[in-house]
Amino acid sequence: MNEQISWDAEEFEHRPKSNDWYWAVGIITAAIAVASIMFENIFLAIFIVISSLALILQSAQKPRLLNISIDNRGILINKRLFPFNSLESFWLEKTEHEDKLIVKSKKALMPFIIIPVHQVDSMEIEQFLIEHLKEEELHEPLAQKIMERLGF
Repeated sequence: MNEQISWDAEEFEHRPKSNDWYWAVGIITAAIAVASIMFENIFLAIFIVISSLALILQSAQKPRLLNISIDNRGILINKRLFPFNSLESFWLEKTEHEDKLIVKSKKALMPFIIIPVHQVDSMEIEQFLIEHLKEEELHEPLAQKIMERLGF
C-alpha cells in the first residue's frame, strides 16, 4: 500500500453567475434595505447592503486549486495538516457527480472537513484511512448543501 495518497481538486465547483443573477440580488437588496429604513431600522439596512456586497464579491471568486495528500501523519490540504489525533471519523460519500471525503473533526468551530475526491481511487483512500480513523456514516451539513445548490 502507498505511504501517501495525493491529488488536486478545486475548492468548489465554480458556477458563473449571469447578469440577471446580479440584478436580482441588487433589486432584492434594495427592496429589503428600503423596507428596513421605512421601519426605522437603519442598522438592518446597512447590514443587508454589506452582506449583499460580500455575497456578490464571493460569487465572483474563482476556486483555488487544493493540493490534498493523506499520509501517516494525517490529512494535508495546501500545507495545512489535520493530524489524525484531531480527527474522529471519516466517510466516503459516493455520488454520480463526484465523490467526497467527509471527515469529522474534534474541533468545535470546524466540525466537518469536506474534500472533493478526483483523480484517485476512493477505495484506496478508504483502505488507507481505515487504519487511522473510525469509518462512520457522515453526511454533508445542510448549510454546505444549500451553498453548493446556490453555486458557492
